[in-house]
Amino acid sequence: MSYKEVIKDIKLKQTGNLYLFYGEETYLLEETIKLMKQHILESDFESLNLSVIEGKDFSVNKLIDACETLPFMSDKKIVIVKGSEAFHGKKKVMSETEEKRLIKYISDMPEFTCLIFCEGVTVDARRKLIKEVKKNGKIIRFDKLNERELGKWIVKTIKKQKKVVKEKELANLISQFDYFGKNSEQCMLDVKNEISKLTSYMGEVVDVKQEHINAIITPRFENDIFKLLDAIATKNLEESIKRLAYMLKEGEPVMKLMFMLSKQVKNILIVKELLDEGYSSKLIASKAKIHPFVVSKHMAQCRFFSSSKLRKLLSYSVKMDSSIKSGKLTERLAIELLVVEMCK
Repeated sequence: MSYKEVIKDIKLKQTGNLYLFYGEETYLLEETIKLMKQHILESDFESLNLSVIEGKDFSVNKLIDACETLPFMSDKKIVIVKGSEAFHGKKKVMSETEEKRLIKYISDMPEFTCLIFCEGVTVDARRKLIKEVKKNGKIIRFDKLNERELGKWIVKTIKKQKKVVKEKELANLISQFDYFGKNSEQCMLDVKNEISKLTSYMGEVVDVKQEHINAIITPRFENDIFKLLDAIATKNLEESIKRLAYMLKEGEPVMKLMFMLSKQVKNILIVKELLDEGYSSKLIASKAKIHPFVVSKHMAQCRFFSSSKLRKLLSYSVKMDSSIKSGKLTERLAIELLVVEMCK
């Protein structure tokens, strides 16, 4: 089921009482939940008829207690479970007995409860729990918009700010984003934030011009950074140097690249240490305030580094930065030496 169908159901007051939301486009997911709250709950009593269970606090008992509590001064209530990981195949977050209990419960829930499970980018369709949700409720995957959909949404968002963007400027604006990058972590919220900066910068001017875009929107290059880090993680020096040379040829400043590499090494270290402490990917993302997609990338990359190696690389990065500022090394040589050291 697509998110458009869900929104249509909400507006027609035809919401069900069981949903599983997941997918890359977290902004759309959150906006759909916001719309459900507006249409299902009485605004004066929203806090009394809304229960949110975070993944770390999730248990079948808590879920059932929340769902069975009668709504206050309202016909319906909403229970949201965020990041339970109950729909993923790798890690057991509940016993088989508890899972069977949950499966039985969601097949016969109170009509006054709307239960929404919000998971990550993917779910394991083989899980019995997912099959039960599909049988008794609705499963919605929030994919990223296509280029036409994103363009229409950008035009609408800019119009709300009493601005106008024409076709040529719209195409240029979209090209500045990394929304469609293969490994991009950018979502509609990031695009919206960039648009807010753009319209604020324009002041009283109505028409979006290329000079406005050039002045405010910074092209994203995280995609290239991740490809470089993947090559470094597998100790592929030749590929790493090629990736670095390409980014430098594209005009990326050396100091910006140095900063991003150091930042990603630091994040890999954080992810590795939290992973060693037994944290799940969801909890790592929440605790470290790192996007779930980036966490998944770093979880794969951290297998190739020890914690001591990562700390040495952070120190080496500081050393290279100091060598550039003191004039001992050129910027180009310093970053090449950093990449070589990372590949060892």
